[in-house]
Amino acid sequence: MTEGYWTILLFIMLLILFLTGWKSWLDRHVNVTFIGLSYISIWISNWFGWIIPLDINMFKLTIDGSIILILLFQLVFLFKGIPQKSQVLYSIMYILLLALVSTISHAIILYSPWVEANIAVWYIPIGCGVLLGALGISISQLGAIVFWGAICAELLLLWQQKGEYIAHIGNLLWWDMISMSIIFGYIFILIFELVVKIGHNFIEILQNRTKS
Repeated sequence: MTEGYWTILLFIMLLILFLTGWKSWLDRHVNVTFIGLSYISIWISNWFGWIIPLDINMFKLTIDGSIILILLFQLVFLFKGIPQKSQVLYSIMYILLLALVSTISHAIILYSPWVEANIAVWYIPIGCGVLLGALGISISQLGAIVFWGAICAELLLLWQQKGEYIAHIGNLLWWDMISMSIIFGYIFILIFELVVKIGHNFIEILQNRTKS
């Protein structure tokens, strides 16, 4: 698959929402300025090839320059709206859970010959999307949880495989996995919310009938 395809697709989806009257909705749920700066960082970094290779003992890790720029942007925006302590703790738990699930899935697919032949690594973002929807994560939390979960997953997989795996943080394929997880996460969040609403309405109808 073409590198950057899902990243561009997510950007186009957000751009369409922004240009078709959904700006106020986006402002409530995401930081549009931060997203715009992030996309600029991704493409500038990939255009100039800003890659930092790291060799620590047996571990090999490549970090794309876009990650450094985006982390700096996050620090700037963090001071404008510091979230509550409880929200931070819950987000950390979700990030760790997503990272563990993603790490285990990657390890099984990449290092099990039978699984590798039958299951593509692109199914992992779909599974992550189902998990995010089932956990009841809000749309506002979605991007940050997927982003930090992906970073933790790469580091966990690097440590788990003891040098057999070369971790990549910030290249286009890595961003594609994040973009797919966000897209499917958003879809399954809406699906689970719809199922819950239908369930509540069905229960209310049953209760009203029993009362009558």
